[in-house]
Amino acid sequence: MNSKYRINKSNNNYKEIRLLFGLLIVLIWSFINANDYFAWVMLTIPATIYVGSLIFTYKKFKFTYFAYFFVFLHIVILLIGAKYTYTFNPLFAKLQDVFDFSRNHYDRIGHLAQGFAPAILVREFLLRKGYFKKSAFFYITVSAFVLGASAAWELLEFFATIISNNSAEYMLSTQGDFWDTQWDMVMALAGCTIALVFLGRRHDKWIYLAQEKQSIDFDESSETPDLLWSEYD
Repeated sequence: MNSKYRINKSNNNYKEIRLLFGLLIVLIWSFINANDYFAWVMLTIPATIYVGSLIFTYKKFKFTYFAYFFVFLHIVILLIGAKYTYTFNPLFAKLQDVFDFSRNHYDRIGHLAQGFAPAILVREFLLRKGYFKKSAFFYITVSAFVLGASAAWELLEFFATIISNNSAEYMLSTQGDFWDTQWDMVMALAGCTIALVFLGRRHDKWIYLAQEKQSIDFDESSETPDLLWSEYD
C-alpha cells in the first residue's frame, strides 16, 4: 500500500474527531452568556443524546463523512438555538425588523434541519444494510421516520412545558402562531425532501465508496485505493 493512501486513510480516521471537537467548542460557546440557562439545558439534552448515540454505535455502524458533516451542521443549529432560544436569535431578529416578519424565523430553520440531517442518516442506514432498494416505498419510509422524529420533538416540548410549569409560549416558541406545531412538521418534511431530491446522487457516491472500502481486500501494490478515495478524503 503506497504512502498516498496511508495519508488519505489517516486523514479520514480523524475527520470525525475534528467534527466532534468543533461541536465541543460550539457547546462551550453556547453556554457562555446563554439567554436562558433552563432553556439551554432542555435544548442541549436532545443534541447530547443525538451525538452520544452516534458515538456509541460508531464501531458497529460507521456512517459516511458526508452524513456526519450534515449531522454536525444540524447540531450547530441546535446549539445556537440553545444559546439564544429559538425566539430571540439576534440575526433573525434583525431580519424580522428589516423585512417586517411576524416572527423570528430561526425556529423554522431549526425544523428544516430536523428533517434534513436525519433523512440522510436514515437513507444511508437502510440502503447500506440492504433493508431497502430505492423505490417509492423507500422514500415514504424515510419521510415517515423524519415526521416521527419531528412529532417526538413536539411531544418533548410538550412534556418540558408541563414539567417546568412555564408558559406554553415560553417553552414552545409558538410566537403567537396557532399552527406553529404543524408548520414545524411541514418544515421537517421539506428538509427531508430537499435532502432526498437534491443530495441523493452525491450521497450515493459516498455510500458506494463506503461499501467498497468495507468489501475490498486492498493489495499493497494496488493503485485502486488512491483512485477511489483521493477525491473524497
